[in-house]
Amino acid sequence: MTGIIVRNSILLIDFTRQRQAQGAPLRDALLAASAILFKPIFLTAVTAVIGAAFILSDHIF
Repeated sequence: MTGIIVRNSILLIDFTRQRQAQGAPLRDALLAASAILFKPIFLTAVTAVIGAAFILSDHIF
């Protein structure tokens, strides 16, 4: 889970910096990055939680 959080943070920072390089103010760049990347980040997190649930229900684990 930590790897997913770090990867998503890097994506948000990179996207924000790209928007700022295009001339957008910091607030607008952050809002755009959050709005655009919310769905992929959310789906990645949900997938990780569902995968972990199957592993945790294993009798051997």
